[in-house]
Amino acid sequence: GRYLDSFVPKHIKIMDEKDSNAVADFLRTADIYLASSRLEPASNAVSEALACGLPVLYQDGSSHRELVGNAGIAYSRPGPGLLQALEEVVENYDTYVKAIHVPTMNDIARQYLAIMRWCFYMKNTLLLPSKDI
Repeated sequence: GRYLDSFVPKHIKIMDEKDSNAVADFLRTADIYLASSRLEPASNAVSEALACGLPVLYQDGSSHRELVGNAGIAYSRPGPGLLQALEEVVENYDTYVKAIHVPTMNDIARQYLAIMRWCFYMKNTLLLPSKDI
């Protein structure tokens, strides 16, 4: 992301752009991934973190829940909710790591096809003109 040149973080390491292998290598040095975005659909960053074996903390209300499944936990807002979620993942770390499931492209394609079949079924069942769907 972008930040002001005058911003000097105390506990944040700002890195130059990295290729995917370098990002994966960096993620594998971590223990937990924090997804702080609230309105990000189908986050590649969350998918990459899961693929690198990291449980994920994410803001409730985001689409992260569908990606993360049982391999992480939602928090309601920064502050006490985040700290409670972090404590839960730390205390039950192995359970969250074992729950990581990274779907294959075939898995994702099957899910999309199931949705499409359902939409076509509903269209034909309800006898709606195609322009209404």
